[in-house]
Amino acid sequence: MSVDNSNLINNQNSVTSDILYNLKNSAGTSRRYRTNIPPNNGQQFSPGTQMNFSIPCARKNTYLDGQNSYLRLTIKNNDSSNMMYLDNTGASLINMLTIYQSGNLIDQCPNYNLLFNYITDFNYDFASHFGFLSAYLGTAQTFTGASDVTLAVAGSGVSALAAGAIVGSVTSESFSEARSGYSIPVSGITTVCFPLFQFL
Repeated sequence: MSVDNSNLINNQNSVTSDILYNLKNSAGTSRRYRTNIPPNNGQQFSPGTQMNFSIPCARKNTYLDGQNSYLRLTIKNNDSSNMMYLDNTGASLINMLTIYQSGNLIDQCPNYNLLFNYITDFNYDFASHFGFLSAYLGTAQTFTGASDVTLAVAGSGVSALAAGAIVGSVTSESFSEARSGYSIPVSGITTVCFPLFQFL
């Protein structure tokens, strides 16, 4: 017994391309360009001033990879007697992020420092603040609370204690240092890097 398939549609016309296991066309050659773009309105900035960056678009068929773009700031403490502490991260210095393209406003984020610190607080633990985040975001770099741990054993020996007995106490310590941010000594400088969240 034979089946007449003459009126059936060809399989390649009735399924989506996602389940067609044909060879794909070769992708075109691509290249990544990395560049450092300094601000175009100065090199040193004081509190309350504005930094402007003009991202060049001279290369044909290229685009800005926002997820791999970041700001790098060098911060100097000009105080002659007091240390300077960042508010959690280096992004605490950025009040507003505004993005224009050909003179048209395409994105604006007021209170960028609050948004950045909020995301950092709720996505990273204390160990991250004292570890890898400290290296580039400018979070806390020191913590002494772990040194304030004391144990006092009661009785003549540990073996004489009953199961579940309290053998010591741990001094509670404030973790506010994790939120204080990087400390910059008198006349000291530090460099911080942080991503542009508005591009994500």
